[in-house]
Amino acid sequence: MGPKSVPEYLLRLAIAVATCIPSYLAAALVGLFAQDAGCRIFRAWNRFCLQLFGVTLTIEDRNPPESLHGCVFVVLNQTTFWTRSFRKR
Repeated sequence: MGPKSVPEYLLRLAIAVATCIPSYLAAALVGLFAQDAGCRIFRAWNRFCLQLFGVTLTIEDRNPPESLHGCVFVVLNQTTFWTRSFRKR
């Protein structure tokens, strides 16, 4: 569940920004020696931010079996993120 008000959204944004630099630095430094561990740190921070803002991802494969595999097409609407953040519940 995402933020319900502007102050709550701004607080969550501040938390995300405050944790961004330490997480990225840790991932970059660890990644120099152990790439898999660095990627795990990066993914953990991304998961944290998705949960923080209440974003859920759904993956569906509607392609026929003979189509190319491994391709991902993403359609995002920027206003969706904005309106979802401040929508009345």
